[in-house]
Amino acid sequence: MDSATATDERTLERLQLKIGGMSCSFCVNAIERGLKRERGIKEVHVSLAHEEALVRYDPDRIDAGKIEETLRALGFLIRDPRKVGAFDEQLDLKRRERNDLVSAGICAAAMFGAMVLMWLDVWRMQDWHAWRGAQ
Repeated sequence: MDSATATDERTLERLQLKIGGMSCSFCVNAIERGLKRERGIKEVHVSLAHEEALVRYDPDRIDAGKIEETLRALGFLIRDPRKVGAFDEQLDLKRRERNDLVSAGICAAAMFGAMVLMWLDVWRMQDWHAWRGAQ
């Protein structure tokens, strides 16, 4: 090993992250490919079984916050290793997603109902906009 490589190896920092939302080897590959695209990241090792990633990076080119931001952009959760609430985090995420789905369903049903009323000639859009002409 030459001296430039040895110096480079000493300046690298390690970041170990607990990652939530991984379920298969495709997730592991997505994390590895997504992080390796970032400048300054030298190595990425992901463990599906432990839901962890070990990243070696050059702190002069990228910081830990940017690495975490990249993982979140890929759709994964970054867990605090000091907390045991991984299950609670996923449960909260599922609740938020369910609420979003229910809201979207209600809006879609309301729009569909409005279209049916217009097709049956029960409700006319001109009547709805009549208040603008009265001004």
